[in-house]
Amino acid sequence: MLRTLIAALSLACLAAPASAQEWSPTEQIAAETLYQMLPGPNEGETREVFFWRPPNASDGPLPVLYMADGFAGLEVAVSRIRPAIIEGRARPIVVVAMAANPEYRRVEYALGRRDSPIWEAHFAWFTNTVLPWAEIHAGASTERSQRGVGGMSNGADFAIAAASRRPDLFSAVLAHSPVNDLRSWFRSEPDTRWVLTAGQSERAGAVALLSSRIAIAIGDRPLRQCIGLWHHDMSGWRNVSPGSVAWLFDLADPHAVEIPQERESCRVRNDG
Repeated sequence: MLRTLIAALSLACLAAPASAQEWSPTEQIAAETLYQMLPGPNEGETREVFFWRPPNASDGPLPVLYMADGFAGLEVAVSRIRPAIIEGRARPIVVVAMAANPEYRRVEYALGRRDSPIWEAHFAWFTNTVLPWAEIHAGASTERSQRGVGGMSNGADFAIAAASRRPDLFSAVLAHSPVNDLRSWFRSEPDTRWVLTAGQSERAGAVALLSSRIAIAIGDRPLRQCIGLWHHDMSGWRNVSPGSVAWLFDLADPHAVEIPQERESCRVRNDG
C-alpha cells in the first residue's frame, strides 16, 4: 500500500503539537491522512488526492466514501466519527477526497441542466483515475454496496450528479447543503441510500427548501434528512456527519455515534 506522508495540506496550516494529547481533531486527522499527486482531468495538470484510513484498521478493503473538496471534505466526513472508529464502536471506513481546481470548481461540480465538457472531463477523471488508484493504494472497496460519494455545497451537487450518472458505481450519497436543483438528473437504484442535510439559516432558508424538494424527487429510496439551525459552513456539516456516515454504510447504530444536533435534526425515511 502506498504510504506517502503528507508534507503540506493546502486547507489546514498546522503547528506541531507539544504532545499527542493536545492535538486537535483536525491535527490528528491530518497526521493520519496520506496524499498523492495524480495526473489531473486537464492536460498537463496534477491534482492532490487525499485518503484517511483508520490507524487501527486491519489490512484488506474497506467501505469507501469519496468526498469532494480535498482535505476539507475529508475532515468533515471523518472528524466526528473518528473517535467511535478508533474505539471500536463503529466499523472502519476509508475516506478518499479529491482536491478541487479553484478556478473551475463550480463548473466541475455543478452539472446543471446542460451538458458540460468541463464537468464530464472531471467526472471521467474521478471514475477512471481516482477510483482505481484508491482501490489499489488506499484499500478502498471495489464493491458498489460499499462505495459512496459525498460533498458540501457545490460538492454536494457533484455527489448527487455522480451517483445519478453512475448508479451502478455508488450505493450511498452524502449531500451536505446542495445548492443547485439537479432533480432532472436523478437516477437511483432502489437500494441507494441518500443523506440530505440543510441549515435553515443557509441562504434565508432557500437551501432547506431545495433539500425538501430533492427529498421528494428521491421518492421511496432510503433517506436520512437533516434540517436544523446551522449556517453554510464546515461546523454545521461536521455536526451532521457521524450518524449520517454510520447510517450510509451500516458502520454502527447511528444513535450510538451521532451527536445531539443530529438527534434533534435528522430523520430517516424508508430505512430499507
